[in-house]
Amino acid sequence: MPTWKVPAVIAVCAGLAGCASPAGSSTPASQVSASASAPPCTTAACVITEIQDTLVGTAAKDGAAFTKFTCSPSSLKVSAGPTYTVKCTAYYSDGMTARGTGNWLLKTGDVTFVPSGV
Repeated sequence: MPTWKVPAVIAVCAGLAGCASPAGSSTPASQVSASASAPPCTTAACVITEIQDTLVGTAAKDGAAFTKFTCSPSSLKVSAGPTYTVKCTAYYSDGMTARGTGNWLLKTGDVTFVPSGV
């Protein structure tokens, strides 16, 4: 299954206390990554916003860009690492969609999207 390197944008998540977007670069790769520039947020809304906002604009290997992510708050989980995971649907500039998992590893700030069944 492919994954993509994320173009991260330095920005503050509007209206969400304790939420800051990671900073990094964009290049297709086997792992999506970025580094958090501030202490990570802890609310479900902030975590989902962080994952979605970090992934929007990323170019897939075929050149199509992610234009939107919708993630299900009820699927948000935290596991060892700690890592947040959430089920998402990715929308591409070429009209395609993909379902998969958004991940945020707090220790390193890496944010990934792994499509399922691709």
